Amino acid sequence: MLVKTCEDLRAGGSSPDVPLVLLNGTAIDPSQTQFRSKEQLQTQINASRRLYASAVDAAPEGEYRDIPEATHSSIPLTSPAAVADAVKDVLTRHRRR
Repeated sequence: MLVKTCEDLRAGGSSPDVPLVLLNGTAIDPSQTQFRSKEQLQTQINASRRLYASAVDAAPEGEYRDIPEATHSSIPLTSPAAVADAVKDVLTRHRRR
């Protein structure tokens, strides 16, 4: 099932021509330190940065934003202004088209 899903995603074609702002919470989640070292978690965060940067680079109007005070799952709670700004920026870019 997973292999089929991955194949479908790879065959999905190019990214849509729409504005994109990708937010990445880059703080280390304290609960994750129970399972992995801080160094391992930082390595994971750095890998996420590279992955997300490549996704943004593939988008015609892509922008990547680090949210250093937020973890992956806490972005809307920790940084609601960053989320609101990203939404406003996407809508503004869309309206300019």
